[in-house]
This record gives sequence, C-alpha cells and structure tokens, in this order.
Amino acid sequence: WNKVLNQPRLSNPNIMKVLLKSTITGLNSNIQGNGHGFAQTNASSSLTASAKYSEMMGGLEQLQFLKELEIDELDEEDNTDSENQPIVLRSNYAKSKGTININTFFDKIFNKSGQKSAFVTCSAEKGELSEISTFIDQINTKHPNSENFQHTLDLSSESSKRHWTLEGSMVNYVSLAIKTDEEDIAKLQVLAKLVSAKYTHPLIRERGGAYGSGLIPPGLGSDLKTLRYFSYRDPANLNTLATYKQTYDWAVGNKVPISYQSSDLSPWTEEDLKEAKLRAFQGIDAPVAVSNLGNNEVFQKISAEEKNKYRNDVLNVTAEDIKNMAEKYLRPIEDGHDKEFEGVCIIGPTEFSLSELNWEMRDV
Repeated sequence: WNKVLNQPRLSNPNIMKVLLKSTITGLNSNIQGNGHGFAQTNASSSLTASAKYSEMMGGLEQLQFLKELEIDELDEEDNTDSENQPIVLRSNYAKSKGTININTFFDKIFNKSGQKSAFVTCSAEKGELSEISTFIDQINTKHPNSENFQHTLDLSSESSKRHWTLEGSMVNYVSLAIKTDEEDIAKLQVLAKLVSAKYTHPLIRERGGAYGSGLIPPGLGSDLKTLRYFSYRDPANLNTLATYKQTYDWAVGNKVPISYQSSDLSPWTEEDLKEAKLRAFQGIDAPVAVSNLGNNEVFQKISAEEKNKYRNDVLNVTAEDIKNMAEKYLRPIEDGHDKEFEGVCIIGPTEFSLSELNWEMRDV
C-alpha cells in the first residue's frame, strides 16, 4: 500500500486506457440493473451540491465525461525518459473541457490535509495501532503542501427536467426528486415508507406493470438530501410521473384524481402508520458490518447521541406530521414545475414529445 499511495505508476497510457474502457463498460452495464439509482441521482443533481457531486463522480454525467476523455503522453521536448513520461487527460465533454496532468491531479486528490481514516481492530490487535498511525503519516509525504482540491458549484443553470435515451431499452426508469430541509428527515422517513407501501406499490408496481417503485427519504448524514420517487423497469414514463405528482391528495385523505386505477385505492390508517415506522426501523437498526463500524462517526460526523435522537424522532411521528410533510413537500409538485424545488429524470427509450416540453434530451 505504501507503493500504491506514494509511488503510483501513472506513466503507462495503455494501462490507463484499459482501465478507462473497463470503467465505462462497468457503468454502462450497471444502468440496466440500477437504472432507478442513476435516475434518482440525476434528478437530484439540479437541487443539492451533494447530489451534483455524486452525479459528477459516479452518475450519468460521469459516464458521459469518461466517454469524451482522451489519454495521451505529455508532449515535452526535454523529457527523454519514456517510461516516466507524464500522462495528460484531455476532456472534450461540453461541461468540463480542459487538460490536466495526471500527476498533478493525483497530488490534489491525495493531499494529506483532506484525508480521513478509520480502522477497526480487536483488543488483541491494539498493539498494532502505532504501526498503523506511522503508515498514515507516511502517505503522500512527497507533496504534503500540495494545493487543496477546491470546487464551486452553480446549480442555477442546471436543467431540472432530463430525458436520457437508453439505446435498445424498452422500459423506463423514472425519478422525481424534491429538495428537503434537514430538520424534517425523521418525518420524511415515515412518510416515504407509508407512500411506498400504500401508494406507489399498488399503483405503479401492481397496476402499472413496473418491476418496482417507491419513495426514498433523505438519510441521516451524507446523502443526496432529497426526497426521491423512483420506478424500476417501468413500461410507462409520463403516466408514472403524473402518479407521483398526485400523491398529495392521497396523503391528506383526498380522492386521487388520476384514473380508474386509483378509484379504489384505500386511504391510509393509524395501523399503516405504525407499519411504516417498523419498516423505517428495519433500516435504521439494520446490522452494521464489522468493517464499517465507526464510519458514521468518522466520515459523516454522526454521534451516537444524534442517531438515538433520530430514532426517537421517527418513533414520535404522528398522523398530523405526515399531513404537514405532505403539505410542505408534496403539494407544491402537484401543479406545475419549480426547478429550484424539484428535479425529474427519465432513462429509457426515445420520447420525442418531451423535446417540445423544454426537457433536456441526451443519450446515455
């Protein structure tokens, strides 16, 4: 690991090209199995910085960037050492055109000032902590004062309605994301479980024919920080979007004005609310792998007290809280489209009608 982190071999363009091709192939193949995840991140990326960074580093935009990336040796007349010739990355991607020396990029990413580490050990291995500490201190000592990696975002110019054409696909992955406030995450956790089980599942999964659907709440700590509808391998697209937008009526006890499919949809009850809380706790209290112990405290700065408070807040959610959250987050999306409040992404076959409705049309 010392050689990997302190003496990386970044001078072979052929190896880099193989790794680039492998990464592109992996992302492409993941879309079929996790298209709803890609759609959620992309829909959220016009709303929050955390979602935008996730999109840029592992979403559809990252895939587009990699497809437009060129890897070459740096043309330096005085550099006669071909084995150590620096590699330059050239991006032709419209949103991030430019050139960077890969060694410079490595130094920014592995700058010591931006590092965090977490190690899980047992009592018998406590004596090895000093060796681990020494190893951490030795990482990237060659450039201890390298420039901090800084980046600013301007989301105001981002399109909030995107359609990505997936060649050869006959199904859709439809997501609608809503910007949320951090103080509401416990209430939104219960609202999301309730809507997923009693609204999107019967309407989109059972009657609409999608392989899966639901509503994902923002999580505690590092997250996209949005409330996200999704459908998986969905034969519909705009009809599913319309179903999302009518959730408010059902959540507050009104009749859902969609179609005959929803005419017999039962209103939710206090018993449904209790079941929603139980489903929420299945995720909150899910077992943590030994290798991940302490990660929340180190990387997301979530203390045990904060997590316990979060659990209590979920437990204390009332029927009135559900209606208040519906009023705050679901009613605004019922009519119209506010680009600062919601984002939409559809991945699937070509939908020509959307280009006339001010959607951004792109190819995967």
